[in-house]
Amino acid sequence: MTCTLTPAEQRVYARIRQDILTTGRAPSYDELAEVTVSKGGAHRIVRQLERKGLVRRAPGRGRGIRLAPCAGTHTIHLEPEADAQLQALASARDEVPEVIIARALAEYLRRAA
Repeated sequence: MTCTLTPAEQRVYARIRQDILTTGRAPSYDELAEVTVSKGGAHRIVRQLERKGLVRRAPGRGRGIRLAPCAGTHTIHLEPEADAQLQALASARDEVPEVIIARALAEYLRRAA
């Protein structure tokens, strides 16, 4: 997706993306406030990023910000049992399923090389 981001939106999006891809967890709004002026500013910018299609929010859920699917991503279809196991593991680890899959694939490719 191509869209123009303000410098503040770029900082917040970069922090969200970095945290999700490195730790498997979205940053809290308090943590996002470190790259904005305030927690309220962080909320406003996340809503703007959602309107632009870059993130999705799960209202009422702590660390409920998710990256929206975008170019350069791949879609996989799991059997229902595997999907349920992945969701349970992600929930238990407080991570997003995509990070678990990415780590497993990286390990698989490392071993195959």
